[in-house]
Amino acid sequence: MGQLPGERPIGACAGAPDPLREAVLRDLREARWHQQPRLGGELRARIGAHYGVAPENVLVARGCTEAVAWAFSWAARTAPRHRRAVLAIPRPSWPGFTRLADHAGIAWSHYDAGDPPAPDRIPVVCSPNNPTGHVVDETGLARWCSSATVPV
Repeated sequence: MGQLPGERPIGACAGAPDPLREAVLRDLREARWHQQPRLGGELRARIGAHYGVAPENVLVARGCTEAVAWAFSWAARTAPRHRRAVLAIPRPSWPGFTRLADHAGIAWSHYDAGDPPAPDRIPVVCSPNNPTGHVVDETGLARWCSSATVPV
């Protein structure tokens, strides 16, 4: 098969044309690599202002698994030395809760989804619950929080 005048083949043997090679290198140098902006404190402050909470009470994570792992790790680290923290995990619920609790080294027990957890347990609230779809309304959540004997 013949070549047209001025045509340059592209292939492993011939290499890429100079303009294509230059464009690829330029794009690589200028690429943003799809990274999220590193806003840190500024992002937490904006989220906190939106929800009316202090920025130090805002946790920004790359997804729910990471957020739950951080929360369970925090609960395990901040429990009073004289008393081990125990999570109350709804049943049925996402199986990752128990795996992440085990990984964080924190004890856990189940409560029936839709019922209030024991007041001496740190409740894991998944609303709407997966897989039941049960939603804890604000009144119910406030009642759970006011009856708790541990931080919620």
